[in-house]
Amino acid sequence: MNPNVPHFISYMFVLITAATVYMVYYGVRLTDKKIAGKVLLIIIAWLILTGILSASGFYLEVEKQPIRFFLAAPAIVLTIIILFIIPSTRKFLKGLSLEVFTYLSAIRIPVEITLWWLYLYNQVPVEMTFEGRNFDILAGITAPIIAYFVFTKKKWSTNIAYTWNIVSLLLLVNIIAHAFLSLPTPFQQLAFENPNWGILYFPYLWLASFVAPVVLFTHLVSIYQLRKGS
Repeated sequence: MNPNVPHFISYMFVLITAATVYMVYYGVRLTDKKIAGKVLLIIIAWLILTGILSASGFYLEVEKQPIRFFLAAPAIVLTIIILFIIPSTRKFLKGLSLEVFTYLSAIRIPVEITLWWLYLYNQVPVEMTFEGRNFDILAGITAPIIAYFVFTKKKWSTNIAYTWNIVSLLLLVNIIAHAFLSLPTPFQQLAFENPNWGILYFPYLWLASFVAPVVLFTHLVSIYQLRKGS
């Protein structure tokens, strides 16, 4: 763990990651129990692998080429892209629960609090927090409202959910861009006085290698379903 950050923040982020795992498993299980079990095993294996590597300081060696961080986050994003390319998996994606996946975005609230704490300990730049250029917490706050009125009670039109997903996706892309451009790599364009070292440590690497890609995945699935009129 990062020696410059109190342990309680790290423990909280482990719980955030665990909650994300459960929500993904639960959402997939509603569609297919057998696939849900396989997905859970793959997720656990991925978290163990990236967790061991980040705890060993593997991702902190940013001078190595190719940049080791790119072996984590882009790998799972590529997997998501492949899921949308294969016809058989696209059919499966159309059956996933938008209600569960919309509620899942509420995880962004504790995530943003964690980023703010990391900023207080000079581990991430202010641009990555709600005090700077990160407004992703708004998506987290509104997620339960959208999920409840659109999918649980079915009182609001799905067009509202569609618009919300578009806006929330843009908010997510915004913070991902700021996080990437703040990393202490040759691609850094922001926050030179306080680079984004925080997410290269265990367990915060899971934000880039799992939690954020999962949220990205839920938005893409929701937009895909709602656009198709599922």
